Amino acid sequence: MPICGGGTDGVARSTAGERRAALRAHPVRAFHGARERVVVLAESERMTAALKAVGAVDVTLTIDPEAEHDSWSKPYADPALYAWMLAQRCHPAAAGSRAP
Repeated sequence: MPICGGGTDGVARSTAGERRAALRAHPVRAFHGARERVVVLAESERMTAALKAVGAVDVTLTIDPEAEHDSWSKPYADPALYAWMLAQRCHPAAAGSRAP
């Protein structure tokens, strides 16, 4: 669950095989503040787009129009986010294990 995140989108795009399957199977909820000055919004947009480009289907980026760097307070105050997190299960592809 990235908050004000960034990273190297090339890693997602160049990943193959089981690792790509794990990326596709892993649900992501990302959060970013539109007024962020530490990590630019484009970082989260680029990373979520990279995940979608490799076939991840459960990727959501929520942009808080009023938030600066503290874009975690609202999501962490929302009981629905905890319910979503607790509903997630590790699938073999996401865990990187091989089927027998």
